[in-house]
Amino acid sequence: MSILPDEAHAARLLVRMHLASANLYRSSDLIFCMVEFEDGGQTYSYLADTDDYEVDDLVVVPAGYDNRETVVRIVSIEYQQPEDAPFPLEKTKHILRKYEKEKLNYQSDHYCPVYDKEIDPDLCCGTIGVLNRTMPPDEVPELLPVMNLDPLLGQYRTIRQEQISRKIEF
Repeated sequence: MSILPDEAHAARLLVRMHLASANLYRSSDLIFCMVEFEDGGQTYSYLADTDDYEVDDLVVVPAGYDNRETVVRIVSIEYQQPEDAPFPLEKTKHILRKYEKEKLNYQSDHYCPVYDKEIDPDLCCGTIGVLNRTMPPDEVPELLPVMNLDPLLGQYRTIRQEQISRKIEF
């Protein structure tokens, strides 16, 4: 059975009306989506500005100290009064949008922790492979002119350690 977008929206409205009539949902409730960054991982609470989200939806959220856009999965949805929020409201981030795979541009540059800037994703993955000694340097042509990888390896380890430290602080 296929549900058209309009039917899905109507179904959500009916559920909300039913919850409201059973005093399980109030119009002043906020919508909290519990999300996981990885399967079986810790859940985090994000505010939803609309009720268009469902469990198992992939959504884009701001994550970390730098609010990097990250794709996560919704594992549950809760309707709560502001005073019953699962996390302090002033610290709770909002879901940005639903994840739409076809909108990603895989040809564009992506942030690479090794270089600490946006670069070609293949170069980043190859460099990490060389630094982790899982890939021979001659498989990454851009690295052939580099005679000594030690400075790059040191920079990578420093940046990675800073990232780990920031995670522990939260």
